[in-house]
Amino acid sequence: MTQYSTMIVVRHDTIQGTWHYFFTAMTFVFFILYHNIIIGCCSDEFKEVVIMIKQQYISILSAILMISFGAVQIIISDIRDMRVWWEFFCVVEVFAVLLLGSLDVVDVYVFGKSIGIE
Repeated sequence: MTQYSTMIVVRHDTIQGTWHYFFTAMTFVFFILYHNIIIGCCSDEFKEVVIMIKQQYISILSAILMISFGAVQIIISDIRDMRVWWEFFCVVEVFAVLLLGSLDVVDVYVFGKSIGIE
């Protein structure tokens, strides 16, 4: 499902407006859910730390940043005309996506620990 919605988001030149925003939000939600369901094969002690990092820090901050970007899009219809604010919120969106991507880094690290890579 996530791959399909990602392809729709990537095709922004074809699918615009409400549907683009809908599929962007759904892709973001699916990725957050996926990464918070996948904890990895590690000891229970390490698993608690991974859960805390993924759910309490990275996911929450990423969601707050992405919701901020989306809310500004909805609330301020002419935000793109406000160059400084538009650039600021684009940077906010990029940080949200980078945090989302960092969940992959955590998963790879946990996988490495589970197979004995130090």
